[in-house]
Amino acid sequence: MRIQEIERLTGLTRKTIRYWEARGLVRVERSDNSYRAYDEEALRQLRLIAALRQAGISVTAIQLWQDGVISSAELLTGRLDELKTADSVTAGQRELCGRLLNHVGQGIDLREGLPDTSIQPQQDEGADFDSEAPLCVGIDIGTTTISAAILDLANRRQLTSCTLQSGADIPVAEPWRHEQDAGRIFGRVKSLLDSLLDRCPNIRAVGLSCQMHGIVCVDGDGRLLSPLYTWQDGRAGLQENGRSAVGELRPLTEASVSAGYGLATCLYNKEHGLLPAGTAKICTIGDYVGMALTGRTSPLTHVSNAAPWAAGTWRADASPPDWRRPGWRVCCPASPTARCCWAAIGAYRRRQPSATTRPAFSAR
Repeated sequence: MRIQEIERLTGLTRKTIRYWEARGLVRVERSDNSYRAYDEEALRQLRLIAALRQAGISVTAIQLWQDGVISSAELLTGRLDELKTADSVTAGQRELCGRLLNHVGQGIDLREGLPDTSIQPQQDEGADFDSEAPLCVGIDIGTTTISAAILDLANRRQLTSCTLQSGADIPVAEPWRHEQDAGRIFGRVKSLLDSLLDRCPNIRAVGLSCQMHGIVCVDGDGRLLSPLYTWQDGRAGLQENGRSAVGELRPLTEASVSAGYGLATCLYNKEHGLLPAGTAKICTIGDYVGMALTGRTSPLTHVSNAAPWAAGTWRADASPPDWRRPGWRVCCPASPTARCCWAAIGAYRRRQPSATTRPAFSAR
């Protein structure tokens, strides 16, 4: 089929179809005379994308779904979460998302066909997107979500953003324990980053930020040994015989230490035999992800992210915290190297499609 026929069958404009092709949402073969030749599969893909866009799902989210970063259920529930306060404008989107999610709940893959529902194609000509412009991506690892934003460096503007659930909480019996599967978080970040790099090959740099205070333990080769003990973890505040890890640290560190700070969590674990054997370093989840992606064997952090070691009040222009002070000697196997200036922590070398050096990561 030629594009004129596709326009008639889908109700989409040529510019919308071309935009979706440019963003990699639909792949079209060319005939011997170089004309685009649309088959039934391309027609089905266009109708499906039209339905997802009508539901208000972003192009970036659809890309992540196509790349297998998020499931069909995650794609739709994520949009439904955004529509919790649906008004008269978005009520139709919420209803459509619900129908599509019910379709998925019956074990039917969205890629196999749409439920019987009326689709009004939304024309989608996209924002001005310079495929040659240098880009950077910022990734934030939050308590429950992982978010990414792609920035146009030359024009200093955000092009797109996305958020997915980390789904990393580890079920525990004790109400004061808050642990997450750090390996799953790393896997989610890596698959997200791989998808963004494949879709946007002009990404030149990656910046990482993360939930503060929580820690993970790694060995001397940088291998993960523990779950992520999050900032919500309360073990360091537990009173035992009139004392707690927090109470023990406060006079030693000369800084404000609360339950959930990595320093206090580490002390509690050490005193109760919970520190994993072979622990050589402790670091934040963001420091670990950056270390693992770049092949480092030890974490590097910025002083603005050093609050887990009761150094959160240190200014970026101050001297690095002195990890040799008594408070840190009490429990830390070895805290990360901290820098006061911004520095690249390494490069991400992709396996596919080629083993070329990928963007540097900023230590923060």
